[in-house]
Amino acid sequence: MTTLSLRVVACAALLSASAAWARDSERVSREAIGASSHRVLCKVYVTEQGVAEIVEVLKIEPRTESDAEIAEAVKSAIKTWKLNPGTKDGKPVAGYVIMSFWVN
Repeated sequence: MTTLSLRVVACAALLSASAAWARDSERVSREAIGASSHRVLCKVYVTEQGVAEIVEVLKIEPRTESDAEIAEAVKSAIKTWKLNPGTKDGKPVAGYVIMSFWVN
């Protein structure tokens, strides 16, 4: 089981996530990660119990004919993860988080 530490994402961070994602992807060499890898940007709603309740794939690059299959596989995988929710005053809170990662 995969565990990730999460923080509640502020609205401004959600708006700037796409621009930050583009900058990061420019810095990573495609050769270093493999020709068949895809960069995936997701918006995930994490409950107070650490369940990924809503998963939205925002972007997949490079674009391919199999984007729909990649998106479904990513959504299915994330929904099986046990996540650490954000906290406020020491108590777990539900919220959205932006995740960016590479998949093969």
